Amino acid sequence: MHTFSDSGISVRDNITLSVSRKILPLKHIILAFTAALGCYGGMFTFLSYFEFSINKAMLIMYMTAFFIIFTVILNLPGRLKLLILPASILYETIFVRQRELFINGFKSIYNVMAQRLRITGEGIMYYRIDADVDQTLASTSFFIFAGFIYMLVITYAVYCRPHFIAGLLVSFAPVEIGLYFGLKPSYPAFIAVAAYWAATVALGVSGCRDGDSRSTAGFIRKGNDFYAKSHIKFSTGEFTGFITIVATVLIFAAAMLFVKFSGYERSEKIDNLRSNIKTAVSEFTIYDVPASMNRISTSFGNFSAAPGKLGQFSDISYKNETDLRLTFDRKLYSEIYFKCFTGSYYSENQWNDFPKSVYKDNQQLFDLMQANNLYPQDFLNFSAAAVPDSAECMVKVSQLAKNPRYLYLPYGADTSGFERKRDSSVKSDTLREYSTSFQYIGSYEDFLSSGCSEKTDISESFSETEQQYREFVYNNYLQIPDNHDVNAVRQKYSGVIENCSGKSYEDVYSVMNRIRNVIAFDTEYTLSPGRTPATRDFVSYFLLENKKGYCSHYASAGILLARMCGIPARYAEGYIVTDSDFSFAVQNADGSCTIDVKDSRAHAWAEIYIDGFGWIPFEFTPGYDAGIVAAETTAPPKVTVVINETVTETAAASETTGQAAETSVSEEETTAPASETSSVSSDTSQTQSAGGFVSDDRNNNSKNSLLTVIILSAAFIVIIISAFLIRRQINTNKRRKSFATENSNQNAVNAYLYMITLLGFLGIENNSNMTYLDFAEYAEKNSGFFHNGEFVNATKTALESDLSNHQISEKDAEKVVRLAEKFAAHILSAADVKQKFYLKYISNFI
Repeated sequence: MHTFSDSGISVRDNITLSVSRKILPLKHIILAFTAALGCYGGMFTFLSYFEFSINKAMLIMYMTAFFIIFTVILNLPGRLKLLILPASILYETIFVRQRELFINGFKSIYNVMAQRLRITGEGIMYYRIDADVDQTLASTSFFIFAGFIYMLVITYAVYCRPHFIAGLLVSFAPVEIGLYFGLKPSYPAFIAVAAYWAATVALGVSGCRDGDSRSTAGFIRKGNDFYAKSHIKFSTGEFTGFITIVATVLIFAAAMLFVKFSGYERSEKIDNLRSNIKTAVSEFTIYDVPASMNRISTSFGNFSAAPGKLGQFSDISYKNETDLRLTFDRKLYSEIYFKCFTGSYYSENQWNDFPKSVYKDNQQLFDLMQANNLYPQDFLNFSAAAVPDSAECMVKVSQLAKNPRYLYLPYGADTSGFERKRDSSVKSDTLREYSTSFQYIGSYEDFLSSGCSEKTDISESFSETEQQYREFVYNNYLQIPDNHDVNAVRQKYSGVIENCSGKSYEDVYSVMNRIRNVIAFDTEYTLSPGRTPATRDFVSYFLLENKKGYCSHYASAGILLARMCGIPARYAEGYIVTDSDFSFAVQNADGSCTIDVKDSRAHAWAEIYIDGFGWIPFEFTPGYDAGIVAAETTAPPKVTVVINETVTETAAASETTGQAAETSVSEEETTAPASETSSVSSDTSQTQSAGGFVSDDRNNNSKNSLLTVIILSAAFIVIIISAFLIRRQINTNKRRKSFATENSNQNAVNAYLYMITLLGFLGIENNSNMTYLDFAEYAEKNSGFFHNGEFVNATKTALESDLSNHQISEKDAEKVVRLAEKFAAHILSAADVKQKFYLKYISNFI
């Protein structure tokens, strides 16, 4: 201890300033009020979104009892707080005994939510519940059991130690689930829970309850500074929380008054963007994260599609933006399908390639294709060229969508200059503009009739390859899932399936037409069919329960029924161009014509295999079978959301012509694009209002728009940022793993393809069909990174890895991988802030 004497005054070095400890009843009242806001505000906000069949009086009674019990126990001193354990054990005991009631309550509540959110069709229950179950009692019991845990966490986060994160984790979910789907909350309940969030932040920052068990209060000295101990801060902590609650309520009230009296109205641009984002986020599903992430990205701009399950989105609409620009060397007079994706194997509500084992077991066939440089993608070109009077045309394709993964080519195209993916698609990670010749086929039935009687000059290599591939087709393209749902479809349509015979194209078309007619008779075409429940098969749900769908539904259903009839069929996606499009095409000076293909022309259809000819398109969607698709000549509609159903769809099945389910559509309906466009917009709006997707007063909601924007923005920003970060982490890990597999050849190829992608970002692309090595030299000269021969050697290693049976050394593969990683680091370091953001979080290239 040091004593300083100066002018007769002695000062001790360990100065302590103290105040008397006062615990006022007011502090408990304020804390209880804060906890009540969180408990009741969160619960009643959630209840305001839906019309549950519950006993509200019973629920409020139990909630109040829980609140009083937790308030008393958690404010007891010291270890007496452990009395909460017997209460929790009693709760667990009752829960175990009544778990069936809890489960039925969950099912009943989810069914109500599914109807309100249009996850299921009207009148269709997501979960089946026995008729003898009292759903009101079950639903009320569920909320009581869930409310016990909810209120325990909320009260603990206030009384024991103010903890904003813990309280937010449990109270944000019931609030966000409604905002997530664009529902309107009860404003008093929402303001209450928002005030609770603000108050818990203030209580935590002010030090409320810090060191509450200490017996002394006062100041402590650190150096020459004095700091208040917890109990001095404690006297202001609860008051700070109360002031924050009052301020929060006043801010909300002021915002609502401002909107009401200022006449503020949102601009149409903000309305469209808000609608895009809201719908994209509302359709997010854990069952298909890639497609959901792609839809969120699409809401901000024109991004490429990602693979996804069918039926995960409740409705389809479009932006009326140009996705493809096609330049034909002449005017044509029938619809033309431009395909980019082919689905061969149907499983878990998704069309994909066959499992790798299927291709491995038939490797000899694909070796023959490679030796003859003749793939099934070329069969129609060969067979059509052998028919007298066939017409060879040219088309130039410009892909305006970003990051194309596949090429869009017409049937009968010459694909020999492109990279063919097994027996289905033509792939490219870099080409955005390309040209090809194709055999123009007007009517496929007329073509098959002529081909069967007049086909000449078929080469021996074509006949050999087609014969062997035909065996592969019949062994694999008749597969259907063996489960209860698909078997129910088989039983339902047994009358069609059992009356099939013959393999001639006439017999095949007869069966296919019967399938098309019976599907059209049983179902209704709509852009808003609702989601397919995760517990249902996509096709079975469409045909047997919901009976509403768009082109993906019709194509998938038709394909499965065709396979049941012994007709090889598969799924295709792309765009459709009709004869009416040529009427509005831009005529060029050289006689060619240019057509801008809108996103509304994205389509899904079936392919059937005709022996000796190859795969040809077949239309199951009502209206499309007659080529009835109106040209888009009007101004863009107000419906602005684009849905990506699977790999290629910018608007999977976004048939915006609004056809009815009848197999014939009047000419008047199909030649008035303006009225059709408006009808789609109107129908979508009406469906959403009727289904409860948005509030009933949506069109009169401009007075509350500012408040709504604030609420939605706060909720969505967190979700969107998290989603982008998770997406980047997943893609980055996936890329790293692709460089470190047990197969050194595959590692080298993957690293090479990664460098090709990075070169594409720099604008260095092989648009002139250069050889791999020529392109490598070109890239070295223009990249500003590679040393002489560095990328050429990497290309040679990749070619050796991919095209030969030689196993390269791990050292050679590591060289390519390291070069790719260094190239990526170089691009990132040279990029500006905007480019770095795009590389890391939008494209995930780095």
